[in-house]
Amino acid sequence: MNPTLKTLMRGAAVAAAAMSPGFVGADDGVGFPAQSAEQATPEKTWNFRVFLDDQEIGYHEFRVLPKAGGQRVEIKAEFAVKFLFITAYRYRHQNEEIWRDGCLTAIRSSTDNNGEQLEVSGTLSQQGFRLGTGQAESLLPTDCLQSFAYWNRDIVHASHLLNAQTGELVAVDVLDRGPETIEVAGRAVDVRRYSITMEGDPIELWYHAEDGAWLALEAPAGGRVLRYEPRDLPFKVGADGHLVLD
Repeated sequence: MNPTLKTLMRGAAVAAAAMSPGFVGADDGVGFPAQSAEQATPEKTWNFRVFLDDQEIGYHEFRVLPKAGGQRVEIKAEFAVKFLFITAYRYRHQNEEIWRDGCLTAIRSSTDNNGEQLEVSGTLSQQGFRLGTGQAESLLPTDCLQSFAYWNRDIVHASHLLNAQTGELVAVDVLDRGPETIEVAGRAVDVRRYSITMEGDPIELWYHAEDGAWLALEAPAGGRVLRYEPRDLPFKVGADGHLVLD
């Protein structure tokens, strides 16, 4: 793989993943019961346009739905990187997760990584988190597993995060870079910036200083910059920089 694209995948899509057809709402006995009308609303949606430098390459969407005792999260991402008008790399990724008390309890994902098919599924048991990738099965001895769930600011306290694309449990260092001011929807907003560092370059995240809501992401990509520009957020930004829930 081109080093730029390899870095792009490491930094940009490390949290994304894809559900198979018919998966949403199915009850397969591993923690994904069908949703009732009450559970289906309300929801919070983050939908970002994704850019590589100034080139728009796709989108990344997170839908967080209330579920009895926790949250149901649906994630979709699609990127297409072009060079000289030729699509050199294509990526499709969707993922469904169940969270309770800030911890991941079930996951099922599939990914088309430029033709390479990847599958991950897992569920929390009394022995730990049982995870399968289609290639191998493992038991992660943890009672609170977390993925690269950018929507959940609690991940900035984690020492390891699950890559939902590969099933790899990744050691991370998180640096609190302190307060900053950025522009969101044409408004100046006070935020707090965090850097999540793995092998290679860090992922930069910005959260609202007061509400803790996720607002922005950037990641280096082989000498270029991958960034997320919000298309839809689960709130509006007021003239004073405060967030107003939709």
